[in-house]
Amino acid sequence: MYYTLGSITEPHKLTCVMQCMVAVARPLVQSADVYPEGITHVIPLMIAVLPGIDPNDLHKCFVTIQYLSTFAILIPIVNSSDAAKYHNLTEEESIVCNATAQFEDFIVQFLDRLFVLVESSILESTRLEREQENRSTMESLAEGAIDSITKTLLDQTSTQIFKVSV
Repeated sequence: MYYTLGSITEPHKLTCVMQCMVAVARPLVQSADVYPEGITHVIPLMIAVLPGIDPNDLHKCFVTIQYLSTFAILIPIVNSSDAAKYHNLTEEESIVCNATAQFEDFIVQFLDRLFVLVESSILESTRLEREQENRSTMESLAEGAIDSITKTLLDQTSTQIFKVSV
């Protein structure tokens, strides 16, 4: 997946890989006995896919939102970096604890990208009764996706990170 993140000329590969990652999300997060290194990739990849929230490519945007939603449901968005000082942690647990320090920046970047997406919306209804008639299917889907991912992520955040986001 890291390779496809660097390829801006092949977004179809990126969306395909993100869809595959969604399919293996639960085992990646919860199978420490099978693939202990798996969880160490989750936070860096969540941060790395943020540019996928792109108003110029709605398919990639929706896949990115699905990807982030899936992982946000599976892991708490909490800064656990202080726990890395305990000596009884495995190497992977220590890496994950240190990586959680990036969650505050992640949430801020995520919200910035969502605001850009909302601002770039082509819908500008001036009359309330005509609003539903003028909405495209993609705009309706985008509104639902933005609502869903925002609720999912903010519900999973710690109080400290939530305060940073508002």
